[in-house]
Amino acid sequence: MNPLSSGMKAWDNVVTLQDKMHPGWRTEKPRTLFVTGLASEVGGVCDQATHLDGGGSRLLDPEKWSEAKLLHDLVDTWVMIVLVAERSGFTETDFWAEWLEVRSELIERIQARNGNTVSIINGGERKNGS
Repeated sequence: MNPLSSGMKAWDNVVTLQDKMHPGWRTEKPRTLFVTGLASEVGGVCDQATHLDGGGSRLLDPEKWSEAKLLHDLVDTWVMIVLVAERSGFTETDFWAEWLEVRSELIERIQARNGNTVSIINGGERKNGS
């Protein structure tokens, strides 16, 4: 089930689930708990990508290392980003407004470095002429 197509936003879904499972999490749990969870999830993404690309100290074990598990860890990371943001008092609106600022900065850096112009089409970046 796609939470976006069901009318419930994914961000709201994460927060609602957390509210149901751990009432009071915004005030009773320290932010560092969520930040540490985020760091752990990012580590999982790094481990998956490293092993899938041939690195790491262990042989590629399909039970432990797979593209599907990489995607799972990416989603877990996003969930923790939502929880850290919410626990810090930021809303989804705050998050996406900041994303627009960061995106503008990235576009400016690309343009300054490469001399390319970047146009925004339906929310995606595309180098002109390609």
